[in-house]
Amino acid sequence: SPYYGKTRSVTTVERAIVLLGLDAVRGIAAAVCLDRIMTRENNGALVDVKALLLHSLGTAAAAEWLARLRRRTLASHAFIGGLLHNLGILVQVHLDPLGIKAIIDARQIDTALDIRLLEFERAAVRHEECAATIFAAWRLPDSLVAAAQHHHDPMAAPEAHRELTALINLGANLALACGNTFVLEPAPMERNLAAMTLLGISAEDLDRATMELPGRFDELRGAVLGG
Repeated sequence: SPYYGKTRSVTTVERAIVLLGLDAVRGIAAAVCLDRIMTRENNGALVDVKALLLHSLGTAAAAEWLARLRRRTLASHAFIGGLLHNLGILVQVHLDPLGIKAIIDARQIDTALDIRLLEFERAAVRHEECAATIFAAWRLPDSLVAAAQHHHDPMAAPEAHRELTALINLGANLALACGNTFVLEPAPMERNLAAMTLLGISAEDLDRATMELPGRFDELRGAVLGG
């Protein structure tokens, strides 16, 4: 073989590029890193990291879909930001397992409870702050730091990064609506009307997305995670 036994790996990369486009190559690399991190953290974890990873991938795909609909120049950043937005949860599990257990217990009683309020009441640190701190330390773009820090309240993000944050907020809710849930976010929340207005996204757009995205999720799961 001209690839010295690496034909299968090259084919996987080529397939991913065809599906995602060249702008998402960094997102593929981030998915691989995230998968490895989460796999290491899955021993007895309070949070099913496989489910969390699939939610993150679903958010990435949905945020990218919405960006291509209304903000095409943000598509690649929307994918990457969606993929990484919940990385702070892994830090939370390490720093405050009792707080996370209390949030999980509350969620099992009422799935509609606001996660930010639960974190304020029961956790030592919020997952948005954890992710933003990590991304700032990694010197990621300010837009990704802001999106991580405010994805549950996109209108609180700095104005320059508000549209990207709104895409990730709506993308995360679409992922949940399409079944990509995990124990801390077991059900979709109410759609953020301010984020929709900011981006010019209608309820009909989101309804169409819930119909079209499951197939996209399956493609990405195979292309990025290998099955």
